[in-house]
Amino acid sequence: MAIATALPIPKDMPGASLTPTPRPSRDRRWLIALRFVSPLLILGLWQLLASTGVFPEDIVSTPIDVARAFGQLYNQGVLIPDILISLRRAAIGLLIGATIGTTAGVISGSWRVGEAIVDSPLRMLQAVPFPAILPVFVLWLGLGEASKVAFIALATAFPMYLNTFAGIRGVDHKYIEAARVLGLRKGAIVKEVIFPASLPAMLVGLRYSILYSVLALVIAETLNATSGIGYLITEAQQFIRTDELMAAAVIYAVIGVTGEALVRLLERLLVPWARTFKGA
Repeated sequence: MAIATALPIPKDMPGASLTPTPRPSRDRRWLIALRFVSPLLILGLWQLLASTGVFPEDIVSTPIDVARAFGQLYNQGVLIPDILISLRRAAIGLLIGATIGTTAGVISGSWRVGEAIVDSPLRMLQAVPFPAILPVFVLWLGLGEASKVAFIALATAFPMYLNTFAGIRGVDHKYIEAARVLGLRKGAIVKEVIFPASLPAMLVGLRYSILYSVLALVIAETLNATSGIGYLITEAQQFIRTDELMAAAVIYAVIGVTGEALVRLLERLLVPWARTFKGA
């Protein structure tokens, strides 16, 4: 018996125009070029406004001044070590927080008893602005690395928890029923159905966690830090070096954008089948 969907669809038939048309590769190259052109235009506008006096020089340094500040910090031998220290803090805190958030999300999302135990305390803790918890960590753990890493871990745990929980609960129950009909056991259902279906949401949570790790890093390093990018900011404030302040802000921005780009790459590698609407 012939399958109806195998027949050719007339051009005037409703739905015929919904067939996706592959775009030429030059469109993709053009979009990639725009990603680089727009920041360069912003830098050019920034340089123009700052050099013509629209932005006061003592408040907003020009991009050229910021580039010189990078060179001076590098020649002083403090730029690379402080960046590596900050990256280590952010990475360790992100690893701990993402692990806790993912574990809690799996427990709460796949087990009703686990949700009753885990969800309420985490929601209550999430309602507290996490910058207000930093003094508590300092009181408990001191002014060293432990309080900074714990603070970053706390900030990054919540996005992973919420997105993991939402990803597991968002799995269509029909897929699970179909897997049971095919004879899959509970462990195989988790591995073959629930985990792949919830992975896109978990990766979105990871993207948010990376951004939160940078935000928490900024806050943690401005509190009595003796190393890291936050220490550069503190020294620049004391000597009123706006060029170094803006250089530190650029470093934080690059760290966040690079982390998000790595997660986008992971999405392409791990979930190439999860294609969403990319825009008209």
